Amino acid sequence: VAVTLLSTMKRFALLSLLASLYLHDAAATGSDIDERKNFGKRIAGVYFVTETTTGVQHLISLWADGNFQGISAEQEGGVPEFNPFSDQVGTWKKTGKREITAKVIDMT
Repeated sequence: VAVTLLSTMKRFALLSLLASLYLHDAAATGSDIDERKNFGKRIAGVYFVTETTTGVQHLISLWADGNFQGISAEQEGGVPEFNPFSDQVGTWKKTGKREITAKVIDMT
């Protein structure tokens, strides 16, 4: 999982997670709105993710309606360049065919 820090939010690009999922292409007859709803239904679930850069492990919950919750195994902070915190709550949105971006509140 690639992680980029924002001033008051953390952005989780979950490309590597979603690339490993088997996602069917959207039906050509469906509208964009229906396709987005179906995408959410297909990826909704709980995922165990290990960051490739830091090795920090997360338990991530994605809901079909765009809600996001994560729990980090690194509760005391991580390496100086990245200080994760235990619980993350926020939203996610589709940003590519097999990619989402989640924005979470940073209470640190």
